[in-house]
Amino acid sequence: MAVISRAGRKWRWKEQILTVYFGLTDPDAPMVAKIPAIFALIYLLSPVDLIPDMMPFAGLLDDLVIVPLLLNLSIKLLPYTIRDRARVQARRGSSRINLFLFILGAIFTLILILLVYLLKKLIAGF
Repeated sequence: MAVISRAGRKWRWKEQILTVYFGLTDPDAPMVAKIPAIFALIYLLSPVDLIPDMMPFAGLLDDLVIVPLLLNLSIKLLPYTIRDRARVQARRGSSRINLFLFILGAIFTLILILLVYLLKKLIAGF
């Protein structure tokens, strides 16, 4: 699992995202906890950023800071019972996500190989 060290603690991004998902899809989750996650999703998908994405490195840096902060706030706004249940579900679901990402990567690699092969044939035909 990919981890980023934050002041001695490890940040498990897949587990964090799954915790947000399971916590916010719980019927008892308060709306106040859903709002930061909705803003994070909008900010991530929106073409309007604080720093435009066209700027190398700095354009993506704001996404890498703002989105995790909003997701972390969303988790902290969940009641303890919902948060603990969501974390347990996220830990269980993490292995399935690893398998899904592996299969997705394999499919993407095969498509890329096929495209390169077809492009070589097309160029050789000219």
